[in-house]
Amino acid sequence: MTDSERMIALVWSFPSLAGYQPSHSMTAGVDVFDPVAFEQWARGPWATGGSIRAARFILEVWNGGERAKANKLVCGWKLGPFSFKEAMCTWDSAHRRAFLAFCEKPFWP
Repeated sequence: MTDSERMIALVWSFPSLAGYQPSHSMTAGVDVFDPVAFEQWARGPWATGGSIRAARFILEVWNGGERAKANKLVCGWKLGPFSFKEAMCTWDSAHRRAFLAFCEKPFWP
């Protein structure tokens, strides 16, 4: 799996984010995870406390490790930072399962 495919699968693992439609690269013929477009979509009028926290988590994964150091442009998300405590207080069991599945097999693009 490519980094984009893994990120899209992670997004879709959270029930409240299942409606996300990734960008499609016409030249490569594949779906592409665009974190800026994802954040804009996640801030839509349909957003809930749970979906916002799930989106914050997705962006935290995207920004992890070396990418955060190398790409300062995407370090200050309008959605704000991910908070484990807030997420656990807000998420239902399906969202917690998605988070725990990531914790069992974490990755960073």
